[in-house]
Amino acid sequence: MTVVTCFSLAVMLYTMVAFRADTHWVVYLTAGLLIAMGCWHTQTLWRSILLKRHFNKQLRESVDAVGEYSDSTPTGNLLDQANFENIVPPSVTDRTTRHLDETKLRSSQSEH
Repeated sequence: MTVVTCFSLAVMLYTMVAFRADTHWVVYLTAGLLIAMGCWHTQTLWRSILLKRHFNKQLRESVDAVGEYSDSTPTGNLLDQANFENIVPPSVTDRTTRHLDETKLRSSQSEH
């Protein structure tokens, strides 16, 4: 819409007001700026279309690659069954704050 508006206003300025004896120079400047804005928005639109095509192409390629991987590789036996015999303890500091709370309670009770 901006492209159409810019070029339409520039054409209207040139056809209705320009090239008369009493036309102020600001009319020509405004028409020139409208043409420049229209050209800028045209190239921006063109680049946006090209970028959209580029990203859609990358998305299709990644979907195709994932589809080929999932179709050709069986996923049922990729990992071994879980072995719960050698469980690693969570952490040295796990549940140590409970001891701090108990110590705090004991010390406050002994003061009274």
